[in-house]
Amino acid sequence: MGWFLDDVAAVAQTRADGVVLPKPERTIELVELRSQLNARGHDDAVIVGGLESAAGVADARSLLSAGATGGLVAAYVAAYVAAYVGVEDCIADLGGRRTAAGSEVLYARSRVVPAASLAAVAALDEVVTAVRDDDAFRRDAAQGRDLGYLASCASTRPRWRWPTRRSPRPRPRPSPPTPVPVASEQGDGMVDGEMVDDVHVRMAQVTLGRAPPP
Repeated sequence: MGWFLDDVAAVAQTRADGVVLPKPERTIELVELRSQLNARGHDDAVIVGGLESAAGVADARSLLSAGATGGLVAAYVAAYVAAYVGVEDCIADLGGRRTAAGSEVLYARSRVVPAASLAAVAALDEVVTAVRDDDAFRRDAAQGRDLGYLASCASTRPRWRWPTRRSPRPRPRPSPPTPVPVASEQGDGMVDGEMVDDVHVRMAQVTLGRAPPP
């Protein structure tokens, strides 16, 4: 189970209202998470599912309907209250390539939102990794709203004040001469205003592996 039990135990010691179950691919994963939360006195904790793998997106309806369609599962666990689509990991699973247009992930986004609607689960759209590109976020959010998503996930943005009459317009900070982003299983990095995490590193490694030897 990796860090699963340790993570649940850590959450149980906080005042968190709920947890995220990333990359579920089987209903039993929801059952086990709810069981562990109940055993630690968090039977009212909400659970948000992250449909991020190719298998999770493909089986979105059956996964999100767990607990919402009656029967043994519904009697044992509470259903997901919300679910988000994680297109970065999904397209990496498929061996695809991310583009600015995003047509390669339209199918995944389109598959998750009706599955969530039919299961009465709040649908949350993909993260926009261009954290400093407001126009890209607005375009993506508008498309997500057209598809039927309730909201969009958002990456952390740099914090700075909007200019007012008394505050000068912020000047862009010069980039360091040799930026070395850190992106691994332990954290995210930033390259040219784009969020980079482990999945992007793996996709880059695949691309480099396809290049002919020098």
